[in-house]
Amino acid sequence: VAISEAANNLTSSVRKELNAGKVTPERSRTAAVVVSLPVSRWGEVFEAIQTANAAIEKVEFRSKKGENGTATAFDLFVQICLPEDTDTCSSSALQLLSSCGKEVRFLHDSQTLLQNSLTSVADNPWFPKSVADLDIVINRVLLLEQMNDVDHPALSRYILLKQSMQDEQYKTRRKMFAQLAFDYKHDQPIPLVDYTEEENRTWSIVFNRLCELYDKHACKEFLENFKELREIGLYRSDRIPQLRDVSDFVRRRSGFTLRPVAGYLSARDFLSALALRVFCCTQYIRHWEKPFYTPEPDCCHELLGHVPMLADPTFAHFSQEIGLASLGASEEDVKKLATCYFFTVEFGLCKEADQLKVYGAGLLSCVDELVHSLSEKSNVCEFEPELVVKQECRITTFQDGYFYTSSFTDAVTKIRKFFQSVERRHQLVYNPFTQSVETIASVADVCRLFERISFDLDVGQRMLKNQVNDGAYLELTGGAALRMAGSLRERLMLQSNSQLSEQTNSLRIVAHLPSDQWGDILQGIQDAGFSLIHLESHRSGQHNGCPTDLVVDVRPPSDHLEKDRAIHQLSNLGLKVLVFEDTKNTTSKAVKLDCDTDEEIWFPKRPADLDQVVGSVFQIEEQSIDHPSMQDEQYKTRRKMFAQLAFDYKHDQPIPLVDYTEEENRTWSIVFNRLCELYDKHACKEFLENFKELREIGLYRSDRIPQLRDVSDFVRRRSGFTLRPVAGYLSARDFLSALALRVFCCTQYIRHWEKPFYTPEPDCCHELLGHVPMLADPTFAHFSQEIGLASLGASEEDVKKLATCYFFTVEFGFCKEAGQLKAYGAGLLACVDEFEHAVSDRAKICKFDPAIVLQQECKVTTFQDMYFFTNSFAEAKEKLRRRQVLLYNPYTQSVDSATSASSEAVKHLLDRICWDLENAVQVAQELNH
Repeated sequence: VAISEAANNLTSSVRKELNAGKVTPERSRTAAVVVSLPVSRWGEVFEAIQTANAAIEKVEFRSKKGENGTATAFDLFVQICLPEDTDTCSSSALQLLSSCGKEVRFLHDSQTLLQNSLTSVADNPWFPKSVADLDIVINRVLLLEQMNDVDHPALSRYILLKQSMQDEQYKTRRKMFAQLAFDYKHDQPIPLVDYTEEENRTWSIVFNRLCELYDKHACKEFLENFKELREIGLYRSDRIPQLRDVSDFVRRRSGFTLRPVAGYLSARDFLSALALRVFCCTQYIRHWEKPFYTPEPDCCHELLGHVPMLADPTFAHFSQEIGLASLGASEEDVKKLATCYFFTVEFGLCKEADQLKVYGAGLLSCVDELVHSLSEKSNVCEFEPELVVKQECRITTFQDGYFYTSSFTDAVTKIRKFFQSVERRHQLVYNPFTQSVETIASVADVCRLFERISFDLDVGQRMLKNQVNDGAYLELTGGAALRMAGSLRERLMLQSNSQLSEQTNSLRIVAHLPSDQWGDILQGIQDAGFSLIHLESHRSGQHNGCPTDLVVDVRPPSDHLEKDRAIHQLSNLGLKVLVFEDTKNTTSKAVKLDCDTDEEIWFPKRPADLDQVVGSVFQIEEQSIDHPSMQDEQYKTRRKMFAQLAFDYKHDQPIPLVDYTEEENRTWSIVFNRLCELYDKHACKEFLENFKELREIGLYRSDRIPQLRDVSDFVRRRSGFTLRPVAGYLSARDFLSALALRVFCCTQYIRHWEKPFYTPEPDCCHELLGHVPMLADPTFAHFSQEIGLASLGASEEDVKKLATCYFFTVEFGFCKEAGQLKAYGAGLLACVDEFEHAVSDRAKICKFDPAIVLQQECKVTTFQDMYFFTNSFAEAKEKLRRRQVLLYNPYTQSVDSATSASSEAVKHLLDRICWDLENAVQVAQELNH
């Protein structure tokens, strides 16, 4: 904070000098000085510059990055104009600056500095690129209440609120809230707060009064989410909701998360968090003497104003767009962006059926200004960024004017167009899989961006193939693909308002009843006149004594009256009846569900659901009796310890660290060194690239086993997959369901040291050496996830087929590179004996064909009889298509069931495609220029 203030003061001083004519801007040459000294010694540098008769053009401070990529300190960057006698000046300046030591560097050509040297100093300049980076910037708080004895550097600037300054109890509470925020770090649970009776009473007053205004004045997106928040009991009038619970709700809806802060942030820091889909929230509440107006954000402002809007995916995207535009922008551009944000997200209006409605949080959480903004006294204009950026942002009084937009998409378009002039060294895009900001600086970066978009396009094409006459959807790129996506979205919105002609084909009956009642259910189905088509059990995801559901597919009587009577009869038995319907269509048959199957046939839809499914482990010690681990009590004891670590683990907890023994590290070393001899010749290029990086950054070494926690962070940053500890083999269904959610289940134990080159079960060598380098590749990660998605809700027979395909691709697959076979299967890349066998003349390798693959036996105690190769992962993925389409939302990290082409899940998918294509086309055009 001290550095920030000093730099701001210096910059202001220089500007004043420029305005006063003391600095002559026209010089023959420019240069720069980079200072790595404490703030207390910056004065020496300015004296040296003045003595050298050089004029200061610009002063700013920039973050220096440490080895882990985070900002550890600051450099002062001073751009200067040299006089005509440049050589004399340079010599004089160098002599004077040399007294400061190596911490001061003099660069003769500031253009060279701006283009090259500056990158090494501050990455031109540094800004947060991942959510964890926000730990560096978020605690720089502005405009806090004065708290003289709070021991924290961020409390050096403040705003005085008269009523709170006279209330010692309130001041004490605010210090407590501030400390909670200062102590918070990324990936920690948001702290829970025990709100006082007075605080809850203040919330109740504000809540009840605002609810009287919402129905008439709030926009429909706000009302829909606010209604749901009340229905699920998260929002009540008698108590303040916990920020942790609200953050979970928003994350599930739009992918935004909430983060506690102590008060106002600078515009740059606040907007940089938005770019990463993080919304900074205070947890304290306004003073109870003035419940209907506050000049600073509080929990009423955050929870009642922002949250219902942030839960809307389109509005969330709009908010993020403003944040992304701020990264690396100049102070002037950041100020303009902050002003646009202020008059939209905070104080914006929109039109619904020609009526003005409110969506700005500053209005939705402030009774007095909400009423004022929609009264005849207020001045309301259409949102135009050119006009908006000239307005003053008022925080202690009502605004002079307000602005409305026809839609959030329209506002995004206008903001993008207005800020196309923002100068940045590189184009930036947000990767929802890795939850990070990526720099697009080359054609290769653009290609990877379009490849990622093609994942969604691929799913969209399959979902909409019955609605689109042109089958070449994936072949379209750039503006053509963008227009196609927009056209599809409009068509679906129209279709959702029309009724299709349908005729019933079959029924699905789901029984949430104990298994001892299943006999009665089947007898009741038969008595009702149904013909049995298929029957199987499904995990219910419940802990109420009925962990398994019975799912029965039947054909109803052909007579409609008889069918209705039969369905009614089954309903009286307490059974859920789902109606499958054939849609009359000129194209191929489309299947539609009459109701939401997500609630009927359970499968994990988000990573937290995996806590219910990955605890059932097979073959922890079910090895052959002659295996050395069966006679080694010490090894068996270690395995029990590893198993308990996995059983105790829950989603969102840190992966437990393991203190590996000397013997375990030695076993790793033997396997590691031997496999490295095979990789260069026989491993695929994707594996080699990531394995090389893992070694270069020191994560993989031959002398010690890496920690699963560190490796999971690496994979998450590369492809969006995370690792989760398990005790051993899982069922095929449970393992594949985790893949669908981009979670890879890993063991942490290592094979027995007497047999280091072969193991019949997965161990940390198998996971870390075999799977991880491939999972870090985005294309391969998507291929793996596709198999997992296909398994969700599938029959046991289909799951077995998918598991076999997975086994002969991800575990034991080959691919072709320049006509040569290369291994990408983890079962080969982590097992010396089978790797050597598979690449020898003795192995039989055929082209991948599911029809042939499904006839093979998956062997876990001996080598495979046959191996299979594909020309590419895309080819293998295409051969594993499944009729049902489940949509993975990378923003919310959850699975949506697309029950029809007009479902909300598909609309959100098409929205994402449009947003991503707009970004990609713009980035490609900028790069081309």
